[in-house]
Amino acid sequence: MRILTIIAAAAPLMGCEIAAFAPKADESSDYQASTDRYLACILTNSNDPQRCEVARALMEADGRKYNNTLPGTVSGR
Repeated sequence: MRILTIIAAAAPLMGCEIAAFAPKADESSDYQASTDRYLACILTNSNDPQRCEVARALMEADGRKYNNTLPGTVSGR
């Protein structure tokens, strides 16, 4: 009976450990949204892609932020 109590007490904590290694939904959705904006800009400005440099920079920054939340990644690379 004691083992069942210990398992029951530890079960909620196991989910916290898994969640700590999963990328945050905010970073994922931010990266997806900025990628969508950049691609839309490129499609709209196919003759002058230089107009999309700000959107590209924002997309890359969101990509770095998202990649840094993935397990096994090293910040700053």
